[in-house]
Amino acid sequence: MKRIFIFLSMIFGSAFVCFGSLLASGGDAVSASTWLVPIGAGMAIGIAALGGTLSQGMTITKAMDGISRNPGSSDRMFLMFILGLAFIEAQTIFAFVISFLILGKM
Repeated sequence: MKRIFIFLSMIFGSAFVCFGSLLASGGDAVSASTWLVPIGAGMAIGIAALGGTLSQGMTITKAMDGISRNPGSSDRMFLMFILGLAFIEAQTIFAFVISFLILGKM
């Protein structure tokens, strides 16, 4: 997890350094922002998919660990497990819809 955080920090840090000068260029800022919008939308859905995948994996791991420790509670745990996965997936779908809305405003 620490490696992923460091990797993402390096990517965003370099993006801010590289694109900061383009956005501060004055008259060319409008043309720079038109090609940055699809990149931002793509990064948004990519990060949302990565976060959703990691959290779903951790949820499945913890649910299976809990069921293996106490098999009698598997019925109650299964309902909470499915609800949790649905909420995680809903957040990823919301990010997907928002990225399309951002692209639609171009």
